[in-house]
Amino acid sequence: MIKYAKIGLILTWMLGGCSGELGFELVDGGIGGTGMTSIGEITGFGSVYVNGVRYNTDTSDVFINDERTGVDQLALGMVVKIEGEVDNNQGVAKRITYDDHIRGPLSDLQLEQGRLTVLNQTVWRNDLTVLAGFNGLSQLRLGDGLAISGFAMVDGSLQASRISLVNDDAPLLRGVLHDYNPHNHTAFIGKQQVDLSHSALINAPLADGETVVLRGRLHGQHLQVDSVQTNPWQLPVGQAVNIKGLVSAVSFNQFVLNGVSVQQQRATGYGLGTANEVQQGVLLSVQGQMGHDNILYAEEIRFDRGHDAHRLSALHLQTRLTHLPQGQHIELLGQNFKVDFNTLFQDNAQQQRDFNLSQLAVNDTLLLQAFFEQNQWHVTRLQRLPTDSLFYLLAPVTQTDGTRQRLHLASIAVETDAQTLYFISNLPPNLGGWMQQNEKKPIENKILSADVFFAQIQVATPVLLIAPTGQQPPILAQQLILLEHPAHGL
Repeated sequence: MIKYAKIGLILTWMLGGCSGELGFELVDGGIGGTGMTSIGEITGFGSVYVNGVRYNTDTSDVFINDERTGVDQLALGMVVKIEGEVDNNQGVAKRITYDDHIRGPLSDLQLEQGRLTVLNQTVWRNDLTVLAGFNGLSQLRLGDGLAISGFAMVDGSLQASRISLVNDDAPLLRGVLHDYNPHNHTAFIGKQQVDLSHSALINAPLADGETVVLRGRLHGQHLQVDSVQTNPWQLPVGQAVNIKGLVSAVSFNQFVLNGVSVQQQRATGYGLGTANEVQQGVLLSVQGQMGHDNILYAEEIRFDRGHDAHRLSALHLQTRLTHLPQGQHIELLGQNFKVDFNTLFQDNAQQQRDFNLSQLAVNDTLLLQAFFEQNQWHVTRLQRLPTDSLFYLLAPVTQTDGTRQRLHLASIAVETDAQTLYFISNLPPNLGGWMQQNEKKPIENKILSADVFFAQIQVATPVLLIAPTGQQPPILAQQLILLEHPAHGL
């Protein structure tokens, strides 16, 4: 039978949060020597990394939920607004602003889908969501206070970049007003009805489609609002901006990102994608100039491929480091992995907040998530773990030989012997769904013969390999688990 304890150990490390400093030279590019306003998630520390820019924070004014605080209160995964100066991806942050997207008690939890409900807002967790104060969704209980940051989706739900367990769940909700009634001062944000009649700003001009931050208290099913902040992250006209979000609407060569109309131009550059791939629901960042017509004229668009949970090119690997990093690159199992400013870092071994590549040592145990694009493995998440004897690889099949019972996972050679165990599991090919199901109940597996296993796999089939650590290709498999596709996904 499969060793459930080992699978559980894998999940324990996968579910942790992240922090760290990047520790490499950023590539040249970007708008040089100018004021810039950026909106995006924090991906690294030492300085603060947002949307591919390393911001010096020595003299930064920091505001979290409308209160002045210190840089040390910022955390990985927070979606922040940074106002500062930028020159070739090196910047100085004058002001950093963060507001929770949602703060309140947990009212519903669907582990299988990675779905939460807070203040009647649907929140989705994926593999790159940073968790703080808990290690997995199964540890949460209804009524727990949560503070959530993330990106609004097309249907009004939220893709969480960070979920924190908090003691203070005083309701806070950021979103777009709809069904506003100026007579009784009620409205909705998503499915949450809000009562604005007690707010000091009830005489302010509010209207459907306006983005607001509401603070107040729950009164039955209603959010009784005490304060209203309008246009919380308004972008400066005539200035360079760099914003990240999910595309909510597309029309010819224009699209909407975070409520901002973006104009694609003939000279617009594209990273990790093409103009035709700008579609609803795609996560990307846009750098350009904010025009006086309140349209963002895009100079550079970069696709965030790491958040696509359904990519068949996704890879998850836990192994020991055999070669020190060279620049932005790590070599593992004969494959070259590139780390960039979008990589999330975590040091579970020594708990260093400003963990970076230069601190890695040979024989460190690493947990790495990556995707393959443009002939290169791009690392989306890198964690250093306490020393462990377990090796595993979750990746698509790239080559198979049923006659000799060999295969390649993400071009890494795998061999079998008479001791190899084969299973089929009812888990989805994306790790997010896999983790969520395993938190709820033990993995349900069916033992297969080698012949049946190899008859069922083909190129692009996701397979989980478990083996003793310390191996180099070809890897001798201890267990091979074929992942089935369930009816649902994330």
